[in-house]
Amino acid sequence: MNRKEFLSVLFLLGILSHLNAQNNFWDSRDAYLGQKTPGNNPEKFAPALINDTPFFPWTEALFRPTGKHFIM
Repeated sequence: MNRKEFLSVLFLLGILSHLNAQNNFWDSRDAYLGQKTPGNNPEKFAPALINDTPFFPWTEALFRPTGKHFIM
C-alpha cells in the first residue's frame, strides 16, 4: 500500500470513528412533535398542528402578473 492509499484509509477511519447514531431519539420530546406517544387506541395526531379541513385558511389568494409575488 503506498502512502496516498494509506493516508486515505486513515482519513476515512478517522471520519467513521466520529459518526454516532442518536440512540435516544424516540424517547425524546421531539420524536412525536411534542405530542403524547402513540398507544393502542387510535387517536387524531396533533389536532392543533394539522389542519384537515378541505378549505384554505384564507379567503383570497393571487399571484402578481409578474409571477414573483403571492398575495393573500
